[in-house]
Amino acid sequence: MNHWLQIPPDATGDKEFSSILKTKARSFFFINLAFFFGLLSFLFIHHFYKSYTPHLYYLVWILFIINIGVFFQILKGRITGTGYFFVAVIFLAAWQPIFSPHSPQHVLNQFDSIIYIYILSITALLFLEKRSLLYLNLANLVLLTAAYLLSPAFDRLPEDAAWLYYIENLVALGFVTVVSFFLQRMSKQYQSLLLVQNQRLTAEIEEKRAAQKRLEETNLEMEAAYSELQAASEQLEESNEDLLQTNLRLEVSQNRLENLFLNAPYGVLILQSDTVILEVNTMAEEIIGMKKDKLIGNPLGLRSPETQPSGERSMELIRKVFAKALAGSLQSLEWTFLRGDERRILYVRTSHIPLQNEKLLLVFIHDITELKKNQDFLHLMQSILDFSAEGMLVTNREAKIILSNPALSTITGYSQDELLGQNPRIFQSNYHSTEYYQEFWRTLTNTGQWHGEIWNRRKNGEIYPSMLHVIAIRDEDNHIDKYVGITHDITELKESQSKVLYIKNYDPLTGLPNKNLFMDRLRLAIERKKENEQIALILLGLDSFNYINHSFGYTVGDDILKQFSKTLKMEKEIEYSLARIGGDIFGFMVYDIFQQDDLIKHLNLLQNIQDKSFAMENHEIFLKFCTGVSLHDQNEDAYNFYQKSYSALLRAKEMGAGQIQFFTDQMTVQISKRLNMENRLRKAIGNREIVVHYQPKIDIRTQQVTGMEALVRWHPPDLGMIPPGEFISLCEETGLIHDIGEEVLRQAAAFLKIVNSDRTNRIRSSVNVSVVQLLDLKIKERFLAIIQEAGIPITDLELEITESSFLNNNTGMQNLISLAQCGFPVSLDDFGTGYSSLSYLKDMPFHTLKIDQSFIRDIAHNPRSQLMLQSILELAKRMHLFTVAEGVEQKEQLQLLSSLGCDQIQGFLFARPMPADEFLAYLKKDISELFWNRF
Repeated sequence: MNHWLQIPPDATGDKEFSSILKTKARSFFFINLAFFFGLLSFLFIHHFYKSYTPHLYYLVWILFIINIGVFFQILKGRITGTGYFFVAVIFLAAWQPIFSPHSPQHVLNQFDSIIYIYILSITALLFLEKRSLLYLNLANLVLLTAAYLLSPAFDRLPEDAAWLYYIENLVALGFVTVVSFFLQRMSKQYQSLLLVQNQRLTAEIEEKRAAQKRLEETNLEMEAAYSELQAASEQLEESNEDLLQTNLRLEVSQNRLENLFLNAPYGVLILQSDTVILEVNTMAEEIIGMKKDKLIGNPLGLRSPETQPSGERSMELIRKVFAKALAGSLQSLEWTFLRGDERRILYVRTSHIPLQNEKLLLVFIHDITELKKNQDFLHLMQSILDFSAEGMLVTNREAKIILSNPALSTITGYSQDELLGQNPRIFQSNYHSTEYYQEFWRTLTNTGQWHGEIWNRRKNGEIYPSMLHVIAIRDEDNHIDKYVGITHDITELKESQSKVLYIKNYDPLTGLPNKNLFMDRLRLAIERKKENEQIALILLGLDSFNYINHSFGYTVGDDILKQFSKTLKMEKEIEYSLARIGGDIFGFMVYDIFQQDDLIKHLNLLQNIQDKSFAMENHEIFLKFCTGVSLHDQNEDAYNFYQKSYSALLRAKEMGAGQIQFFTDQMTVQISKRLNMENRLRKAIGNREIVVHYQPKIDIRTQQVTGMEALVRWHPPDLGMIPPGEFISLCEETGLIHDIGEEVLRQAAAFLKIVNSDRTNRIRSSVNVSVVQLLDLKIKERFLAIIQEAGIPITDLELEITESSFLNNNTGMQNLISLAQCGFPVSLDDFGTGYSSLSYLKDMPFHTLKIDQSFIRDIAHNPRSQLMLQSILELAKRMHLFTVAEGVEQKEQLQLLSSLGCDQIQGFLFARPMPADEFLAYLKKDISELFWNRF
């Protein structure tokens, strides 16, 4: 059977086949049922109606084919080609009538065969049971016999053919039965074989399943073992890695310890108990100043002074410290030692290293020389901070105060604790606008500092002026980190400035406006001048006022000036514009002059004051004054307007006491000439027209040139050399004396450096200083800057001052004293010709007394002049003043001055003032020979 039926590939084949039969049996049963009823319908129609219906035949045939298809669908995959062929032969043999002519008989025979064969075959294949097959075949036999017996009754077949038909079907039935039994048997064998095969396969499958299960269990065990092995391997790898890392850490630690020892930022030494050096690091070599190979194996021997700053002997101290360290005590000290010729300070810290076989000392040394210096510097800074008169504070970047000094507390009234953490805004006085503070921060941020005057408020609410300097401190990233503020109270300075402003604009003796304020008011009057209005400027000059000073003294003279100014102020018409121009000159302006009578009225007021008497120390003094008057011209400035009145005043004084002089056109010519000279003088310095000539000063004892006087000359190319007497007074009036005086000083200092560059006996140069220069509050700074620029000692430049320079001039006197305190030698020029007062020699810091040539001119023939000169020289000697006689032109004068003990001489007898190059040539002459030839 297995040659035409396939055995299922596994033990599940039989179950699968049975499952297919069961699922298909129902549909297969209904199809066959329909087919069976179709056949019965056909037979009844044919037998009862004796008609042939081929269409029904085809329908039954189609149903039959469908059943065959379903049958083979059930057996799909289980019937081989041989099986298909075997089944086909059976059906073809049984269905032979299909190919017969289509007659009703043949058709009936055909359908009979179809019915029987189909039913038997399907039944045999479906049930495959002997009993069922036997019952079926018996039923078919009964039906066949019944059909045969009944066929005549239905006239189905002719009688002679019925028998044949019966035999034919009987044979077919038998054939089918035999075949069915054969198939059944073969099927049983196949089932037995299939059962055995299935059992064998089932056993094999079970074994395989068991083996697979064991394999799976083994795999699980192996996986578990592998996991354990992998975990163990990972743990081993981790252990190896930890060990490797530990080794690396140990190695790194060892290297780190070695590097730490060798490259430590402090010196490290290891000593034996006998202080022999076993090991040193790099820093110790650098600190001690010796290489490692010279230190190891040798005792520690730092060169030290015999005693330390503490007073202990150096070696005793170090032995005592090391002994305590070996005993187990940690020791430290500051140690002074010598590295070369340099004294250094070490911080030494030593301890015992406990070992079994030997005792070692671990010594740390650190050079704290710079630290001590820094500490001293910080202590100094703290002292400056604590004792500074200026208030100081430090804020962080958020402008919170983190430090202040006691001076700030004194200035503001806030204690240091109260200021800590506060914003400097607590000092704000609301005196300044918001824009002022915005500009403050803008400048501070952009430039890093701010300096200026600011009004602050004290704790008690008082507002005060202060000078503030704020600096922004930046960190390494150039970001502002802190602010430092330095301030001081300038209340007294403000008051002093007010006083200075008063002194600048008012005469301290009379309280009247001075020339400076008077000129400002004159300019303002010219600016406000109305159309057709005229302004008159009147200057008054007292007559014989010098006589009053000489006769009664300066105190009386000052009192006279006060009373005269008081008298002028009593005249209300001139009070508001009255001023003391200087000395004995007063001035005032007359406004609102629209006709001649307006001016005459004011002049008459002045005449009423003429010959007014003043009582002074039991004396009655009558004063007269001269008057200069000028009227303002269109487009004329204040200076020219004043010069016209001044020229008129000078002309009035020339005419005699009590005279009044109006400005004339001839005076205009003189003023024009004066203005032209002034304009040319203003350009003289830039055009290098200001030159300096030098006249030597001879030391009588050494017969050597030991000094020279720098004398200014104006040398315009078209006018030739102009002596100082023709332009110095104009320079003083116009203020040009400041620039020209500094130019002379600058040239003299530069030439002096050349002169003294190759001399063993230094020459001192003297320079004349004007009274106007002494009124300059910054004269000291200007002169010092010139000396520094020239690079000469300050003592090589002597300042010559006339007595009138500081007469009744406190500012000039103070400036002169300040210059002397800086180191400038000061010489009093033209002594005896002015308003000499011996108190000046006592109070002023003079170094030299220069005797005017008027005392020298006739000393050879006038005993009284000799006696006066002898008195002057004796006075100077007793006051330890150096003396210089100027204007020496005769050998008799030289002999007499030498016998009287004069120190230096200056005059035409030896040399006239000369340019710089001639003076250098003069220095090369034999002065001693020239000196004695003059005798």
